[in-house]
Amino acid sequence: MYKKILVFVLIISISLLTTIKVHAQNVNNFTIDSFEADYYLTKDVKDVAQLKVVEKIVAVFPDFNQNRGIERAIPRDYKNNNLNLKIQNVSSLSGEDIPFTTYKSNDNTVVRIGDKNKYVHGMQTYVITYTMRDVISLEEGHDEWYWDVNGDQWRQNFGTVTARLHIPENLANKLSTSLDPKCFTGTYGGTASDCSITDVAESGGRLITVMSKRGLYPNETLTFVVGFHQGTFQAYKMDPTLLILYIALAMIVFWGPIILVSVFMYIKWRQIGKDADGRGVIVPQYCAEESMNPMLAEVILQERMSIKSISATIIHLCVSGYLKIYEIKKDKLIGSKKEYEVEIIKAPEGLSGETRKVVAMIFSNKITPGSRTNLSDMKNKLYQEVSSLNKVVYDQVTHRGYFVSNPESARNKYVVWSILLLVVGFGIAFIATPYTLPLLGLAFAGMIIIIFRNTLPSRTPKGVSSKEHLLGLEQYMKLAEADRIKYLQAPDTAERSPIDPTNPAQLVKLYEKLLPYAMLFGIEKEWVKQFASLYPEAQSP
Repeated sequence: MYKKILVFVLIISISLLTTIKVHAQNVNNFTIDSFEADYYLTKDVKDVAQLKVVEKIVAVFPDFNQNRGIERAIPRDYKNNNLNLKIQNVSSLSGEDIPFTTYKSNDNTVVRIGDKNKYVHGMQTYVITYTMRDVISLEEGHDEWYWDVNGDQWRQNFGTVTARLHIPENLANKLSTSLDPKCFTGTYGGTASDCSITDVAESGGRLITVMSKRGLYPNETLTFVVGFHQGTFQAYKMDPTLLILYIALAMIVFWGPIILVSVFMYIKWRQIGKDADGRGVIVPQYCAEESMNPMLAEVILQERMSIKSISATIIHLCVSGYLKIYEIKKDKLIGSKKEYEVEIIKAPEGLSGETRKVVAMIFSNKITPGSRTNLSDMKNKLYQEVSSLNKVVYDQVTHRGYFVSNPESARNKYVVWSILLLVVGFGIAFIATPYTLPLLGLAFAGMIIIIFRNTLPSRTPKGVSSKEHLLGLEQYMKLAEADRIKYLQAPDTAERSPIDPTNPAQLVKLYEKLLPYAMLFGIEKEWVKQFASLYPEAQSP
């Protein structure tokens, strides 16, 4: 019975997928009965070419629901000239407006025409009106109009393609006498001439008409060339005054947010982020402060906590006599691996809140003397507690007077603003036009907030004193203790003693009070590596 149901579901799924695929393939299964374009060429007082285009496209759709309209790709640039394309209107043959939207694709503006809630059938006429400028190429010896009429990106067959270039009298007198109008048909770069071209007088100028002699296949276009005397047209150049205004505006838009945010964040740093004055001189220290532990130390030094200080705290508990650590070698198919077990020796009542929380994390809140756990069993479990531990530590460095305010809260206060400025700045700058590139200033302003937010946690005089003490301890240990700790207290060099001949576990004797800080300062890295697998999914805040 289950097999029959499975076969039935499989057949239905394949049928649906096939239907979707066929439907997607047939979206372009319609034809263009005719494509007519009227080009009205003029020039402005600065001799820059101006063009008005009216295209009439007659499409024939199937009688079933397949299409809601057509898409027309119109170039935005011509030989590195910005054509300043503006879509004015889309209408039916009777003049009724047809809804449309536009989007950019490569160097084209694509006009999507049709009502998204309505299918079209049979013969439909679309009249597109748009304007351009700077459409003439200034070649050596002449000015040139070189134009693809329907374009080579259509996937439909065309019945006829016709273009009419309307030239006013002041330009008709400038038509080249050495370069006759020519037309071409075919795919991009083709030189076939299955087309006709006529040049006749019309009221107020001349009319050049180009028509295909055959239907055009997908990706084929009708192209024609008309020459003018050299100097008839000039390339578009922005007015110097407008250019200066644009540059000034661009500078304001770019630098304004950067300067304002920089000033604001500097004032905030002066008010709440600047550390109290310290001695300014780092004096070597030979031990940590009595109330210090690795987690507090890392936050006092770095203003944030990582999993490294949690591992250092486990070792801190071992050298302080609260825990014992055992090494167990287990054979594998190739070689062997080390695992570590920890045991509670005495109750952690005398420990600080954050250190007791580490003990609770390791032993799943079973914190009675004699409790024992294999650290490998805690893999992928401890990281779930890291976030709450971070909160406890940040609260403690504030409560004990090392920081004016909670370091995490001071940083996070401006996260939303920095992300908002980054998204808006980069988003608008890269999805819009080159004219919006100055908005990148918003993104840089967001980066400045990120830089400043890391300096906002402000240390009190006590916090500065402890930081200098820790830096002095680090200085001393790197000069005098690094080799000794490496050779006496590293995972491979620390003294071991068996606890039972029948038990493979060996007690690792850790006694060096500075070992946790050696881990914190990066002097002893091997113990950090041994515990790294405990937090594979944890991220440093």
